[in-house]
Amino acid sequence: MKLLFFVVNQSPFNIELVDHLYNYLPKGSSVKIILQNKMELCRSQWGLKTCINPIEILERPRKLELFLEQEKPEVVVYTSYRSSGFMKAKRWARKHGVKFFVHCSEKLIEYKRSSFFIWLK
Repeated sequence: MKLLFFVVNQSPFNIELVDHLYNYLPKGSSVKIILQNKMELCRSQWGLKTCINPIEILERPRKLELFLEQEKPEVVVYTSYRSSGFMKAKRWARKHGVKFFVHCSEKLIEYKRSSFFIWLK
């Protein structure tokens, strides 16, 4: 499974969420985290957390639709529903028959209870 997970920034809770998600995916899955923004100075005390699992972390592409075409994901997860790319990604996913999910951008619920993790099981 090829999954693209768009997050607001490289905060610990975003990285932990995607790292935890990786454990639910079939072996050989590819996961990429796409950062919408650089870490804000006011949140720099968090530091830049890295993944335990083999997950690639990328900066936001300049041309989102072209990026999605090249990556050909099976699943797109977007945590920033107010960002400029949200509707572009949603339209692209719908047009190409790709599953599209919106997820909270902070750890609001226990990961294992999330409907997204239930869907993956």
